[in-house]
Order: sequence, then structure tokens, then C-alpha cells
Amino acid sequence: VNCLRMKIFFKFFGVVLLFVGAATQNAYSQRIAVKTNAIDWVTLSPNVGFEVRLSQHFTLDFEAAFNYFITKDLKPNYLRLQPELRYWFSRPMVRHFIGITGYYSLYTFQYKRNHYDGDAWAAGVTYGYVYPLSRHWNMEATIGVGAVKLRTMKYLQGEKRPESPNYSPLRLAPVKLGLAFSYLF
Repeated sequence: VNCLRMKIFFKFFGVVLLFVGAATQNAYSQRIAVKTNAIDWVTLSPNVGFEVRLSQHFTLDFEAAFNYFITKDLKPNYLRLQPELRYWFSRPMVRHFIGITGYYSLYTFQYKRNHYDGDAWAAGVTYGYVYPLSRHWNMEATIGVGAVKLRTMKYLQGEKRPESPNYSPLRLAPVKLGLAFSYLF
């Protein structure tokens, strides 16, 4: 099951990278940004993002993050990919924007004796504001909400791991929270 999930994950990742690569064929100065989300770093989740200008008002943002932080009682780890199409009210990568985002995440979470192993799909809307710090540096605040579908195998330590998901809720939840710093090329 984990190998199949990883294959699906990397196929999704490949399709997104092809789309970003195609969108950047005619990219030039001030059309590409590389970023990192400070809130993910606070949770010990290394992350990187890329944003590509598509037109006068649209950009494509793509972020990836992972976590493998372990303590005595808490063992979370995940890998997340999150593309987002943004509409800018003035010009790209400055001031207000709204977006449509989605994400796919593989996760394993253990808290004391409880184990959760699965994946999550989400789609939602975002709002953000970008403040230019200098010619090449920006600070971005983003928040988003949407529908999240979990497919989880829940079990207790010592029990056999279920063969298929036994917990699959669909919920309205936060899908994005960010305070990112970006460098524009």
C-alpha cells in the first residue's frame, strides 16, 4: 500500500513539475520567485516554494514541505505538495491576491500508542498579501480554507496495521497558513 501511495505521489509531483516547467519557458526578470514559509520552519518542516508569473494578473505557486521531527511521545512525519493558482488585484507578486489551492500529503503520525497512516487531498480558496521589502525580497502572508479528505489507517501500538483505510472523513479545515519570504529573479 505504501509503495502504491508513493508512486501516486511522485506521479502527481512529476505532472506539477512539468506544468511549472512549461509555464516558465518564456520567463524573464521579475517573473520567478523562490520562497520559504517561516511557519513551516517553526514546526521543524523544511520547505521550498516557487512562484511563476503566467500573465498580467495570474501566477502559479508551488510549495513542497516535509517533516520528520520525533520526540518521546510524538512521531509525526509527512510530505506535502501544494500548487496554487493566484489572481493578483494590481500586479503579480505585490499586494493583495486570491487563489485556488490544492494539496496532496502522505503522512504517518504516532502519538503515544495511537498510530495514523494515510494520505490527504484538499482543495480550497486562499487570500494573501505580499509586502515588498526591497527590489528582490518580499514578505507574504497567506491564509486559506477548504475541503480536506483523509484516508487513514488508525490502529493502536501492538495491533496489526489495517489493510485499507478505516477512517475517511471529509472536513472543512484550514488548507494554508503562511508567512513566507521570497526572492524574485
